[in-house]
Formats: sequence, C-alpha cells, structure tokens
Amino acid sequence: MKLTVESIEKQVTIQDPYPAEGQFGMDIPAGGSVSASISWSTLQRIAEQLSSLEASETILWSVESESGDTRSQQSDAAGLPQIALIDFSALTAAGLTDQKMLGSNLIANQTFASALVGSVDTPNASFTVRTVLPGAEGNKYSVKVIDSGGVGGLAVAMDGDVLVIDFDGDTPDATTVGGAVTSAVGGTFLVTQEGTGADAVALQDETDLEGGAGDGITLTAAGLPCTITAIDESASPQEITFDTPNISAIASVGDTAKIVLRSGAKISDVSVVVA
Repeated sequence: MKLTVESIEKQVTIQDPYPAEGQFGMDIPAGGSVSASISWSTLQRIAEQLSSLEASETILWSVESESGDTRSQQSDAAGLPQIALIDFSALTAAGLTDQKMLGSNLIANQTFASALVGSVDTPNASFTVRTVLPGAEGNKYSVKVIDSGGVGGLAVAMDGDVLVIDFDGDTPDATTVGGAVTSAVGGTFLVTQEGTGADAVALQDETDLEGGAGDGITLTAAGLPCTITAIDESASPQEITFDTPNISAIASVGDTAKIVLRSGAKISDVSVVVA
C-alpha cells in the first residue's frame, strides 16, 4: 500500500519506532508531499505518530492501494480510528471522570440518530434530539411531546424506547424543555437548540429518530467498559469525553492497561500506566 504525507508548514520526519522491516522512514520538506510504499504492520506502528502530527495540524496523511495491492482496501487502513492522545498519563485504579480522547476518525464514519422536536419554520421553539453514541441502534428511539392535562408541570421520562416530554399543564420554552431532557436522559441524548430557545414548544406526535448508521462504539479500560458522555465529531481533532471504571480489583499500581476504542468493526488502542 502507499502512504502519502503532506507537511503543512515545516520539515517533518516520520520514523518507524521498531524498524524490523528495513528501517522505514520519511523526510517531508516544509510545504512538501512525499509518498512511499508501506506494509500494514509498519503503518500500525507509526499510526500514532501520524495521527498526533495531524491532530496538531502539522501534516495531512492518507493511505491507498497500489496497483495490484489490495491490502489497504481489505484492511480499510484509511478508515481506522486513530487515537492521537488522552488527557491523562496514568490511569487511576479507582476511576477518572470527564477525561478527553483526541484523534481522527474516532467514530469510523458512523452516524448518529436524531429527530427534530418542533419545526424548521419555528426555530426558536425547536431543538434537535440526537443520540450520544453513533450507530444504527439509535434508530430504535422515538420522541413525543404531550400534555397530560395535570398541574405537575414539565416532566421528561423514558417509556421503553420512547422519550416522553409531558408538559402536564405547563407551557415551557425550548430552552427549558431542552434542559429538562438533558437533566433526565443526558446520558442517552444530546440536545441542540435550533434557534434562541425562547419560544414555547408545541405538542408533537411520536417521531422516530433516524439517520443512525454503523455497529456502534465502545470504550474499555483494562477490559472494563468506560462511560462515553459526549462525542464531538465535528471538532478538529475529534473529541470523546468519557469516565473510566474502577479497575482496582484487576489491576495494581504500576501495571500497564490498555484503553481500547471499538468503532464499528475497527479497533484502536493506547497503553497507560495504572496509578
């Protein structure tokens, strides 16, 4: 397969840290572009370098098949999630909260399920509900806005896979409703206002969330599941916010643990020390 690296501003050297296949290296002049044949195993070893440099806007890189060589297509090398960095150098055995993972293609081109509450004609009274995690699994959800006619005021709850927003005699604006959704089910749904959020939200029949595609995403630390609380796929580099589990029962201080990201059928990982 062929690796192409373009330097944005300054001269850059890419070097295989474990040169078992002829000491692969690339010197890219400032503002220049260099291409070279590369094996799959070498690409795996230098992927962290490439992703980190791309995340810092130092280079751009891509992988493609050469004539008669379909390995990059078979492995989908260009579509692999690439972890550039995580914002802790040691993994606390008791667990960490609100940690950040930065990189490129972290969701492996998957998409999120979403639905509009309101109308494009009334943006200040409307907001979008989107699943926190990407994947086709999100298409199972729906949302409806009702008024049960009581006097209890705004309430938000899940009824199976249906997100039920009940005014219960209230007439809340979009900002208030969006905040209630975030407070009640923020681990499952993300709310984005379509306008100022200052106008009252209208009642709405059950509406399916649509557009989710892919097998989903998981993150583990030392083999135990992390909790992903937010994904910003539009940022550069992309960003995942997550909480790590308590791993004290299976790991000791000084051990090495892996943070493993599975996006669809693609896997990327980084090793950290347990503290």
